[in-house]
Amino acid sequence: MEAPHAAVDFILKNAPSFAKAKAQRVYLEEFRKSKKALLMKDALAKGIEAANAQEREAYADPEYLQHSQHHWLHFYHPNCYPK
Repeated sequence: MEAPHAAVDFILKNAPSFAKAKAQRVYLEEFRKSKKALLMKDALAKGIEAANAQEREAYADPEYLQHSQHHWLHFYHPNCYPK
């Protein structure tokens, strides 16, 4: 009967850490959309009119790639979860 209590204790102990991590993940996911839109706008200013070409340019931009890599390393790397 101790296992259910241990599970509840674990959840209560780690809830703040998991809540903070989820908030950061959601922020980064939403920011990714804004970053993509800004980079597509830059591509349009450079004369690239087709939306699919703008999207390609945005996805290939070093800033977008850096953001995506940071997001993956921070939230999906096996060492990012509390022990």
